[in-house]
Amino acid sequence: MKNLRIIILLFTSLVISKLSSAQDKCYDLKTSVINLGVGFGYSVNYYSGASATPVLSASYEYGIAKLGPGTVGAGAILSYQGSNYEYSDAFGTWKDKWTTTFFGLRGTWHPDALVADKYDVYGALQLGYYHYGYTYSGTGAYESVTSGGSSLNSGIGLGLVVGGRYYFTKSIGAFAELGYDIAYFKIGLSAKF
Repeated sequence: MKNLRIIILLFTSLVISKLSSAQDKCYDLKTSVINLGVGFGYSVNYYSGASATPVLSASYEYGIAKLGPGTVGAGAILSYQGSNYEYSDAFGTWKDKWTTTFFGLRGTWHPDALVADKYDVYGALQLGYYHYGYTYSGTGAYESVTSGGSSLNSGIGLGLVVGGRYYFTKSIGAFAELGYDIAYFKIGLSAKF
């Protein structure tokens, strides 16, 4: 009889513990999160010697539904990178400029087992439009040219991402993501509300 009371007490403690921790999750239904970050490991190849900015990225997501043992989020993402290459010779100076922009929809899944009060691990599927811009200008004895607006195979594409966030306070934290976008690795700050 004493063992049964101990088992019931332990079971009750476990259930209360799980219920209280479920209320302290950093990502759940109706949670909004904004990520602002920089990316490295570019997915676009430029000329050797070209200078490129880090990828600048902003994303938003909102917890919309429970799916299995986790929470589904939906939102949007915008990423941008610019690059340029200058060269000259005896005949003149030339400059190439590229821009890469990705904007699209983003769906995330946050498994309950990987969400706690301070951290959140998730997977994301992104569907959006990749826009590749290019301009060329040259000056010299034999030419003076400016062209722009080339689409360079712009189009719709998918991105798969695995990410995680760690919160320093109840609403401010850091994030890291690994996957396919304009950059293969992103880090930055997260704000939850």
